[in-house]
Amino acid sequence: MIIDRERVAAALPGYTLGRQLGSGTFGVVLAAEHRLMAAPVAVKVMQTHPGENTQVESAVEARLLRGLDHPHVVRVFDYVEQRTDDEGTTLCVIVMELLAGGTLTRRRPRFGPEQACAVGLAVAGALAHAHQNKVLHRDIKRDNILFTADGMPKVTDFGIAKLLEGTAATVSKVVGTPLYMAPEQFEAGHHLGPATDLYALGGVLYRLLCGRSPFSRDQPPDALRRQQQVDLPPPMTEVPAPLAAVVLRALAKDPANRQADAHTFALDLADAATSVYGTGWTTATGLRLHLDDAVREATVKARRAQPPPPPSPPPSPASSSAPPFPPSLLALSSVVARLARAVTFTWDALSAQHDLLAQRERILGRDHPDALSTAYELAELLDQRGEREQARDLFEDVLIRRRRALGAQHADTRTSADSLATVLTGLHGDATALDRGGDRVGACQLFEDVLARRRRVLGEDHIDTLTSAHRAAVQMGWLGRRGDARRLLADVLARRRRVLGEDHPDTLATAHWLAFELVRAGEAEQAQRLFADVLARRRRVLGESHPDTRATADELTAEPGHGVP
Repeated sequence: MIIDRERVAAALPGYTLGRQLGSGTFGVVLAAEHRLMAAPVAVKVMQTHPGENTQVESAVEARLLRGLDHPHVVRVFDYVEQRTDDEGTTLCVIVMELLAGGTLTRRRPRFGPEQACAVGLAVAGALAHAHQNKVLHRDIKRDNILFTADGMPKVTDFGIAKLLEGTAATVSKVVGTPLYMAPEQFEAGHHLGPATDLYALGGVLYRLLCGRSPFSRDQPPDALRRQQQVDLPPPMTEVPAPLAAVVLRALAKDPANRQADAHTFALDLADAATSVYGTGWTTATGLRLHLDDAVREATVKARRAQPPPPPSPPPSPASSSAPPFPPSLLALSSVVARLARAVTFTWDALSAQHDLLAQRERILGRDHPDALSTAYELAELLDQRGEREQARDLFEDVLIRRRRALGAQHADTRTSADSLATVLTGLHGDATALDRGGDRVGACQLFEDVLARRRRVLGEDHIDTLTSAHRAAVQMGWLGRRGDARRLLADVLARRRRVLGEDHPDTLATAHWLAFELVRAGEAEQAQRLFADVLARRRRVLGESHPDTRATADELTAEPGHGVP
């Protein structure tokens, strides 16, 4: 499509037009910049002629997008219509957020499976928000998933979106991209619902994870339609089974057999990816994600059963200076230990498990899979008995040894990491209880211990690590270690901005505390600037009446050094 740039410029006098970013049958997308604010934007330009519906569809797209407010949905700033001649030609212009990171199609060759799953979570979140607002996208595909310059995925091009009427929309005409269209989209008069968008997302993930689409586009339209409606997708043999199960369920022919909604899809995908790639896997993707609490929790701890330990090989007398130990007796001691755990009122379960661990370590060696399984089970018992610090040390020892013996991606290694993360979360809660009880020294020591271990196990940027770092820094400030507190809070703030985003409540909490520490240090001017920024963001994100917003407002009016967050 060829457009007259001078007419577009006349329709948008407040903007300076830049280079062309893309084009298609829908129109042209140009880069632009607001003259006064120097803010970069994208301008989608469509030109309609008498008898065409483009003008109506452009206005509908703009209105739909203005009604959606989600981090993973492109934002719209303005919509302009301008008559260009006496023959009824109209210029339709949508001013929207500039996504300088390119399309998923362009970025895909650099993406591994973890990035593919992260994109799936982002798109599912966007769809969940759209569906809650009674909007179907109907054209989810790789070209309609774009990225900001800092790596945040966004769903774009709601040009053929449809408002849900009651519980379902009806197909009035066949629209969409055939390769990603659900079977029900091919027949006019069929009902569409959220499951229609999930089918398309399943097709996108199939392509990202397998490197090929479930069906070939190199065939006549009727053949492709028949495949979409009848044939099952080829098995995803090269993809881990938990992930393949989620994707293939989304590609079910019957909408009723797909996930119940986009939120359920996101939970299933997050859980499957965590079971495959380990806890906190999203942090290493380099993508910015805004996930709701339930989905984020599923990326931290998978909801799966522990895999059974591998069978024990017969012990070799040559492997130890101890006398041979009959395999049957070793197996019997394992059975006794398991019975003791189940019937604790008739047997000392901890004692039995300790004995079994000592026997297996002496005969098989400390790094043998069976010895490590026994140590893991002992750590579980300690945790159940409330011996968290002992459980923590043993879980951490098992994790280190499993990483060395089995590798970081082995299922048993990931299970150990999950359990250690859970215990550390409990210890974090213990530190919070100490703080509330007035033992700030003990709380600070425990927060710092959990922080050091989370850094080793989860990494510097993991959300749980940052939570521990924030709480440790707060305690340092109360204990007079103000230089340490400021340095740690500044580091946490930079990482939370990068991982969670500028407006996330946790990011704003850290910024608020850093400003408070700056007041204590006598840097009132810098503190006031930071408080003002936090206040503006909290008003926008939380609302004027939220307690956190009011607390920040109070800090701005308090005398220096008198405020307490």
